[in-house]
Amino acid sequence: MIRKAIPKDYKVLETLYQMVSCSTRHFMTLLLPQNTAQAQNLVATQHYVFEDKHKIKGFISIDESNQIGTMFVHPSYQKQNIGSKLLQYIRRNRAYISLKVFAQNTFALLFYQKKGFKIIAETPNPQTGETEVLMAWSKGCLTGHHKRHSGDS
Repeated sequence: MIRKAIPKDYKVLETLYQMVSCSTRHFMTLLLPQNTAQAQNLVATQHYVFEDKHKIKGFISIDESNQIGTMFVHPSYQKQNIGSKLLQYIRRNRAYISLKVFAQNTFALLFYQKKGFKIIAETPNPQTGETEVLMAWSKGCLTGHHKRHSGDS
């Protein structure tokens, strides 16, 4: 079941975020909130959880400009279409969605491209120096954005 996160979920979301991001990309720890103002911005974002048998198995966060900030699935539950279901859920009432992915995260790049996201731009992340890829999806848009590499969708 997918539902909007409630305050009692936030500790679980924080733990999942830290566990997945730290285990997969060491530089992502630099993106965790460093102060109260950053943490409050995360609270202003809408968070949706995928819950099954009273366990939160994944979540997605999106802000008021329709930019996905995070999407994480617990490692024990990956490859079970949870990420696809979360993405499908937030697409229902939105005509446009954007996100940024680190270029080194080829799994995420391929996942989002398979889900219809197109590459808009590549820029260095100001906190890490790592290349970030800006991607976007819009209802009914199948073309119009460049490919990152020959053969990309």
